[in-house]
Amino acid sequence: MNPLLTKLGIRREVQEFFQHSFKYEDNILIFPYGKANECFSIDFHHIPVTDSFWSAGDQNYHNIREIIICSSAMEAIAFLTYHFQFYRTVDHLFFISLGILPKQRHFQFIQSNFKNKKIGMAMGSDFLGRVADLKMVAGILNEVIEIYYMPENMLIVNFRGKKFDFSPDSLTLNSLEKRSGFRSHFRTFKVKTAENFLSIVLNRS
Repeated sequence: MNPLLTKLGIRREVQEFFQHSFKYEDNILIFPYGKANECFSIDFHHIPVTDSFWSAGDQNYHNIREIIICSSAMEAIAFLTYHFQFYRTVDHLFFISLGILPKQRHFQFIQSNFKNKKIGMAMGSDFLGRVADLKMVAGILNEVIEIYYMPENMLIVNFRGKKFDFSPDSLTLNSLEKRSGFRSHFRTFKVKTAENFLSIVLNRS
């Protein structure tokens, strides 16, 4: 059991799932993204910009049934803490974080390795998290999406050759799919009462 994760109230089974995906040095959790690292302690949280990624789960992708794309490694741990009871088994789950600025090579990796898998996203409930959902779906499915701020606090979304107007509060993947008729079959995981799942964990510890 990791002392920092235990202090945050992370259950043993969740810690066991993620135990090989991080290092622990000087009271800091270190999650490797190739040559870069995500670092977390009680006092700070750094998420890198990187061409690589962090992941947790079976590295034989043929065994994976569901992939959860998260805004950070810590968000993945918080997500599973919140959802552990809803899974009969976590053996076929795969978590991935692409860093703070996902790139085309990230999207290509997911396209190549996770075809026909269930894909979910835990990117945060705020406006930036909801925009990240749209950008992630567009990148993975080879679609082009453009979002523009307009006067009167309105947004214009260019998607699949059409323009759609939204208020910032109403823009979600689900609302765009309903307006456009497009179905990504991606699931978004949101918290109604907090910015993200990590906020829940931190607020209760």
